[in-house]
Amino acid sequence: MSIDKLTLRKIMRSKLCERFGDNDNLCEQVSIKVWAFLRQLDVFNNAESNNSLMVYLNFQNEIKTAQFIKLPVIIPFCNADEIAPFRLFSFDELAAGTYGILEPKIELQKDGKRIAPFESIEVVIVPGLAFDMSGNRLGRGKGFYDKFIAQLPKTTITIAICCEFQIVEFIPVNALDKQVDIIVTENRIIYCR
Repeated sequence: MSIDKLTLRKIMRSKLCERFGDNDNLCEQVSIKVWAFLRQLDVFNNAESNNSLMVYLNFQNEIKTAQFIKLPVIIPFCNADEIAPFRLFSFDELAAGTYGILEPKIELQKDGKRIAPFESIEVVIVPGLAFDMSGNRLGRGKGFYDKFIAQLPKTTITIAICCEFQIVEFIPVNALDKQVDIIVTENRIIYCR
């Protein structure tokens, strides 16, 4: 029996709340394990060394990222209904923005020199509510990452980081949905494509 995206989003949000709720310590413990696996990937380490790594800044019960990233790094921010890739040099450059997610301060967003060209991004760390073994991804429903990934060079590697329980048997997809190449959980690395 297949499940629709809306229902699956509700289920996964509920599971994330049950698992982590206000337990920031547990979320951090899981995140440490995820990042240990992530750092085993040459493609990740190379992108980090080349300053061509893009990493989301965690929101709510997502796998933590901020305390694990090395600066400089590329981070996403919402520019109207699209993601813009911003070169971050200091955490002092951040403020709470759209949806309460940390993003560059408004005055920095207007500095075109800080926007990373899409062809300079080798690896993107992608958030999501659920994933399947084929790399299909269930986001929060706005389509930001699907639009963004569609604009990246075909050589850019997309890596999802999530909890093991966020791996499901099947994600319903449509023509606009984009798959990820690799999924990293606290237990393993999954090569999807």
